[in-house]
Amino acid sequence: MIAIWLVSVWSTQNLIARSCRLVELGPGRGTLTDDILRLLNQVEIVQQTIRSVHLVEASPHLRKLQAEKIIPNIHDELKNNPKILEGVSTSAILKTKGDIPVYWHDSIDQVPTGLPILLYANEFFDAMAIHKFKLTENGWREIMVDLEERSDDFRYVLSPKPTTGSAHLIPPSNSSDEILTIPYSTIPSITSTLSQVKRSAFTNDPLEEYRKRIWSFEVGDTIEISPDTFTVSQKIAEKIEVDGGAALVIDYGDDEIGTDTLRAIKKQVVSGEIFEEPGTSDLSSDVDFGLIRFGCAGKAVTLSGPITQQSFLKQLGIVQRKEVLKQSTLENPTLTETEKFQLIENLESGCARLIDTSPTRTSVSESSNAIAPGFGGMGSLYKVATITRTQDPVPFGFGENEYLTKEEINERKRLAAEKRMERDRIWKEKRKQYREQLKEAKLASLQAAFGTEKKDAQMKPEESETFDYFESQLKKHNENKE
Repeated sequence: MIAIWLVSVWSTQNLIARSCRLVELGPGRGTLTDDILRLLNQVEIVQQTIRSVHLVEASPHLRKLQAEKIIPNIHDELKNNPKILEGVSTSAILKTKGDIPVYWHDSIDQVPTGLPILLYANEFFDAMAIHKFKLTENGWREIMVDLEERSDDFRYVLSPKPTTGSAHLIPPSNSSDEILTIPYSTIPSITSTLSQVKRSAFTNDPLEEYRKRIWSFEVGDTIEISPDTFTVSQKIAEKIEVDGGAALVIDYGDDEIGTDTLRAIKKQVVSGEIFEEPGTSDLSSDVDFGLIRFGCAGKAVTLSGPITQQSFLKQLGIVQRKEVLKQSTLENPTLTETEKFQLIENLESGCARLIDTSPTRTSVSESSNAIAPGFGGMGSLYKVATITRTQDPVPFGFGENEYLTKEEINERKRLAAEKRMERDRIWKEKRKQYREQLKEAKLASLQAAFGTEKKDAQMKPEESETFDYFESQLKKHNENKE
């Protein structure tokens, strides 16, 4: 289905006249790119315009698995040159079954520029590193990892003071306060970057929008922020702004900040115990699609979505595609009745699993022991978003949902508006609350500086004048509280 979407983008952007590159972030075992290339091989006019395939993968082990999937003679190539898949970017020309050159890169930075890209990232951003924070009476404090003194087991601890992470990822509650940047830090500064954005698709200033998201929580709440998600989104947006094309992101998450979603996944089974047997499980967290949107700020690109996977796949015609395959299976004379029954059952269950929105089921087959992240079916759990140049048409599947009625579309818009209004209301209350706390803290520090609540005859004239001002402010403050 993703291949069908890529072909639709190729058509609407008229890439036949320019050629393009296929790019996958986090290709896993190479199955998705192999499926896409197999379909594109059947559409010769599209295949001929694909200049090269670029897989962003740093793991040597996974690079080999991917090569075994999509390069027909890879074992012979490895015998001749065992290091052919090594390096920040591979230089040797390996080709797919359709004779398209394939390259591997450690990061998206090494993907060449100059041609439009058709980029896809399926369950890529959920593996990005996160920083966890907890809101305390003294503001946001970072949750760090430490060792137990006696057992040497890992544990969470709360930083008593602001950290580099909080300086770069948490904006001040007051827009007039200075944004701090720590020199030579490896943590990118989201706050500093957004403060410099001059042009964006946001109704309000992007930094102010980001500030609202962060400070709309209650004391005791925890949040997760992935600076790598922001940075990679920036780089994708930069490439598309300059060269054109589109990026498709599919992952579990939502258009909101994650709250304590970090989990360990081992053999497809989810565990909240991330410190149990460290190094033997994959770590994953819900993707904040809003952070991808912020990464696009200031670029001449548009992020459409996120929409549910069910909505995306239905608009691409997954149900109709299933019926065609069923009919083809039934008419296949080489299959026995048992084989036909098994294939059709697999088609039905596979389609249902991908678009299921039931809140009572996990996002995998009920016959499996695997448990996917979160609750509910994959159709609602997984979200889909796309990045394109602002001047290009909105890709198929991201306009108004064709299978929804006008009433359903209006209801979705109404709920979205209510959500924005509620966020603004909470933000205004929080801002007032934090300003009051700040004022009380300043008054307390003045009081402590003088060491007395009464005016002293021994005070110098400037001290006496300051004390009079402090006393009037304190009186005014107490009257307002009453």
